[in-house]
Amino acid sequence: MTNEANGASTQRYLLYIWSGVEAELHGPYTTDDQRVEAARALASDEDSVFRLNAVGPVELDSFGQWEIEDD
Repeated sequence: MTNEANGASTQRYLLYIWSGVEAELHGPYTTDDQRVEAARALASDEDSVFRLNAVGPVELDSFGQWEIEDD
C-alpha cells in the first residue's frame, strides 16, 4: 500500500489487546487480505484487534505502573 501524500510505503499491522490489558503488535502483513485472516484467527470475546497502518517504524511498549501513578 502506498501513501498518496508522500509516496511512502504503508505497513499493515494488527494491534492485539489481550483482555484490555496487554498489547501486542502483529505484522507487518503484505496484503490487507492476509491481515484480515490473521485478525479472524486472533478474534475472541475477551480480546480486541485493531488495524494499524504506519509509514515508518512502529514501536509498542507498555507503561510501568510507577510511570503513571500519582506521587
